[in-house]
Amino acid sequence: MRYVISRYVEYQREMAYRYFVTDALYESADHMRIIPKERYYDAIHHTQKVEQRSGDEIARDIIKNAGLVVK
Repeated sequence: MRYVISRYVEYQREMAYRYFVTDALYESADHMRIIPKERYYDAIHHTQKVEQRSGDEIARDIIKNAGLVVK
């Protein structure tokens, strides 16, 4: 069991280092980056906003923003 715990701690340290380095590189290349437009952490963990609006509310916003008229 100690082996599993030590491997987990090692993995956590390595991931923290990767997050730190990639965030530093991401921020340092602020105006020069082409791809990717998202952080390494976000790409790995697929953090996305969860839409809280209903489908009707989204449709109304799109219609309103596009200047469409629905009859």
